[in-house]
Amino acid sequence: MRKEQNANGELLNEALELFRQVMLPLWHITRTQIHDLVNQEYGITSSQFHTIRRIAWGDTSVSGIAECMHVSRPHVSRAVDELVQKGLVNRKRDPEDRRNIHLSLTEKGEKMINDLHDRQREILIDQFSILGDEELEPLVSALKSMKKVVEHKTKK
Repeated sequence: MRKEQNANGELLNEALELFRQVMLPLWHITRTQIHDLVNQEYGITSSQFHTIRRIAWGDTSVSGIAECMHVSRPHVSRAVDELVQKGLVNRKRDPEDRRNIHLSLTEKGEKMINDLHDRQREILIDQFSILGDEELEPLVSALKSMKKVVEHKTKK
């Protein structure tokens, strides 16, 4: 049992080190490309992009978005103001409680998010296209395992 724990501990350490060496730089590269894209093609900042993305994911309040993004409500409010001016976001007061404002994407905002999703997929396809099927199969298996880790963490 002791040998198995040592072997698993070494394997776990190797997996964690590879994760650090691979996933964080890959995330940074992809994130930078997307931020450059939204700035150049849509004229929005990365903060505005994250705000509109949270709205697309179903966060409909400034306070909810601020909490998810770990920023202040005034920061999100400014981003929302600019997104409303650009015609990407709608703001609607709750008739039951006028203090609450519900956010939603306009048709233009939805089109932008869908276009960006397609472009992000293209970016990732370009990055992963250097891998053959024999490399992609274990990668898919590993990513399924990582998904279990994420799902386990989000259930707590």
